[in-house]
Amino acid sequence: MCDIDSSDTGKSVDVKTIPVDQAVGTVLAHDITEIRQGEFKGRAFRKGHLVCSEDICHLQKLGKDRLFVLNITEGQMHENDAAYALAEALSGEGVQLQGEPKEGKINLVTGRTGILRVQKDALCRFNMIGDVMCATLHSNTLVTKGQIVAGTRAIPLVVSWGKTEFEGRIRGWGNNLG
Repeated sequence: MCDIDSSDTGKSVDVKTIPVDQAVGTVLAHDITEIRQGEFKGRAFRKGHLVCSEDICHLQKLGKDRLFVLNITEGQMHENDAAYALAEALSGEGVQLQGEPKEGKINLVTGRTGILRVQKDALCRFNMIGDVMCATLHSNTLVTKGQIVAGTRAIPLVVSWGKTEFEGRIRGWGNNLG
């Protein structure tokens, strides 16, 4: 979406609680925190994590008997998957993704020092798609390597577009915006 020189389909999100031992193959609807007294406090499982059989024992050790899970159907994408696809499509020459998506948002950073170029009309059209957004620094701004120049996000927890349709709607934005 940036280069450096030198919609709603009516589908609802299905969130339910299920016994942890029946959670294999489901998607967590929220982060799960782990606390080990005097050692660690942090995220053990990220929202959007696909639960596998190896996770069940760990979840039970964390005191989880039931989990809130998402039922993501065909034609839907989790917000973090959508954010990653957006960032990939929006990043142009000299711009790269910063880390992994969190809460449906990911930043784009410069790969080198230079002048940021943004095609404002294309950015406006992108932001009118619905369920997604991108904010950038102004075009023709001097930027340094590693600087955040844009942020993009999927707005709902689940974007109601199939992967193919979604990628088709955003494909080529990055190459056309620079």
